[in-house]
Amino acid sequence: MKCSGELAPNWLEYASRGTLIPGLQPFYLLSGKDSLEAGGVPSVTWTCHGDYEIRINGGGLLAENPVPPLLDYYTEPLPTIAPWGSLQTLNDTLGEDLEEPVIVNPLSWDPLAPVTLKDTVVGPPGCVTDGANSYYWGRLDPLRAVKTARCARLRAKSALEQVKLGHLSLAITGESYRANDLEVVKTGNCTIVRAGSALTVQGECKVTFETNLWEYNIGILYPSCYHTIRAVGKKRVIGPVPALIVGLNSHVAMASRRGVRAVIEPGLVQVEVRGSLRIALAGAAGAYRLFLEDLVDWAMVKAPKRGYGNTRSSYGVIVLVGASPGEIRFSLSNPLDEAGMAEVRLPYLGEKAVLYGPYGVEEIPVSMDLVRVPLPPGFHGCLSVRLSGEKKLLRMIRRFRGQ
Repeated sequence: MKCSGELAPNWLEYASRGTLIPGLQPFYLLSGKDSLEAGGVPSVTWTCHGDYEIRINGGGLLAENPVPPLLDYYTEPLPTIAPWGSLQTLNDTLGEDLEEPVIVNPLSWDPLAPVTLKDTVVGPPGCVTDGANSYYWGRLDPLRAVKTARCARLRAKSALEQVKLGHLSLAITGESYRANDLEVVKTGNCTIVRAGSALTVQGECKVTFETNLWEYNIGILYPSCYHTIRAVGKKRVIGPVPALIVGLNSHVAMASRRGVRAVIEPGLVQVEVRGSLRIALAGAAGAYRLFLEDLVDWAMVKAPKRGYGNTRSSYGVIVLVGASPGEIRFSLSNPLDEAGMAEVRLPYLGEKAVLYGPYGVEEIPVSMDLVRVPLPPGFHGCLSVRLSGEKKLLRMIRRFRGQ
């Protein structure tokens, strides 16, 4: 399929192994497979969200989990999201004045957890710096070109004592610094960046939460779905998995490109950090978005003053993944049980939009600079949009909208 290498997240490597990881069905279909042979498994039709089916050993009765889902399946980190190089080929086509350096958010939402920009002391307005890296949390409009500024220098303060996230409480000791409502704590081999009740942890360490819970509802992210288990008065060891939801009445979401490894028992949740970990008060939708945030290779780039349009989504996501002269490409996905919608406002009028999904290719209507795509549960695919050169008309439309 076209743009198969630009899926985000790209689970095709896991599908190439022929494994029965829950939620891989759309990726087998994307790669042209609708059947598998597997030893020790009955002849069943393996289904995902009731829409995506793979015949196992010839097919048969429907089954969602013909084998028990592994709780430590995420062994290979997924590719990062870094469309920056290909976007430069689109810049020439757009013919706009360019800004440099800017930050472009390729995701269809504002980051839920603090973002780190490595080896720089500049970032979006409101950022802070420790002299080596910069950190930011706040509004970051999708696809817009956000001019960078010199970050505020972090100042030493008394150590942060406790962070409370729902039923989970984290005690932190170490060197603490603060500026612009962001707090950075250096503790052992880890750096903890806190904004409100959201955390980004970087390094190699363990983070231990105390809780008042004796039992837990635990949600584990698989490629196109979640699997829920309960831990009732006993210890559970989980991971690596890409994203995890832990709680009872309220939930805390955790996600990492390198995988979340957790030990969960009455009164205690211990999470191992290898590289990075993002944590926020959220459920299934938030956990998935945290995972994608951790896949983004956040960088400063050159971009048109207006950026590359705008995106938004509900119950699912749309991600800018690439471009070529006169064309812009997005990845769309939804691992949730609810159907959603993705919307793209293009940088120029669109001529043609083509959606590549598990069951084939479909042309999507384009209304001037607007494209809307339904996101059924479990969907993964790519959207390729051909842009027209009608710039003057689009400028008139923008002026009419007050943009």
